[in-house]
Amino acid sequence: PISNMIGAVYPLYRTVQLLSKDSPSEITAAGKELLMYWAIFDCLLVAEPFFNIVFFWLPYHNFYRPLIEVFLCLNDFAACSCVYDSCVKPLFNRALQFYIKDK
Repeated sequence: PISNMIGAVYPLYRTVQLLSKDSPSEITAAGKELLMYWAIFDCLLVAEPFFNIVFFWLPYHNFYRPLIEVFLCLNDFAACSCVYDSCVKPLFNRALQFYIKDK
């Protein structure tokens, strides 16, 4: 859908632009926010079918995801570290501990 394109075009451009740099320090500094963005973007893609089941009754519910993606891209992906540190990282660590504990 169009929301995937909105969430992927600019970050993809920034990723390719970053990978074309020669200095590893530039890649390390700016690359962390881009990696966080791609982790959040993938989580949104995986969770979207479940969110659609719950939020289908909200008016304009398909409009919210592109807004979230634009918000994450603003200010050179500064919001990504906040969302990643408060949501994605704890959930992933909890799931990983659950999976490792059972083995």
